[in-house]
Order: sequence, then structure tokens, then C-alpha cells
Amino acid sequence: MASEKVSEVNLKGLRIILRKPQVEITEQNHRILQFLDLLKDIDVYTDDIIKAAERLSKYIRDEKLRKEDFDKYCSLYPNMVYRNLNDLILQ
Repeated sequence: MASEKVSEVNLKGLRIILRKPQVEITEQNHRILQFLDLLKDIDVYTDDIIKAAERLSKYIRDEKLRKEDFDKYCSLYPNMVYRNLNDLILQ
């Protein structure tokens, strides 16, 4: 999740908005943050939420991500991200 500080750049004719992250992105947390970013906008990326949940669950298993890992960063995201995580993935 990003802060409100933004800058815009133009890259090959595309307008790109850059936001400074709220937490430092590290080798240890980048998969969790990337996953939470996806979950925040999951309705934009899929029409089949059941199939998406299955794939996301597989990703969590394959990457050996734990609920405790997510809990560290969920507060940076809207409440619905945590609810979706619990409802769709971790149960």
C-alpha cells in the first residue's frame, strides 16, 4: 500500500504514477505486499472468484506464506483485504 506522496513520469507515452511505499520493501516482505496489493483489487482482475481463490491458496502454499506474515501488514490495507484473505484463502 502506498502513501499519498506521488510523482508522475511519462514512460514511452504512458503516464505512470509513482507512490512511496508506507513500509520498506525487502526480500522478506515483497511477496506478502504484492499479494495484499493483488487482493485489494481482486475484483478488477477476475470474474471467477472461486478459481482465483484456488490459485491464491496454491500460491500461499507454494511460497510457504503464513497468516502471521500477512498479519504484520494487513493494517496498511483496507479492512476488506483482511476479510477477503480470511474468507477466501486462509480458511
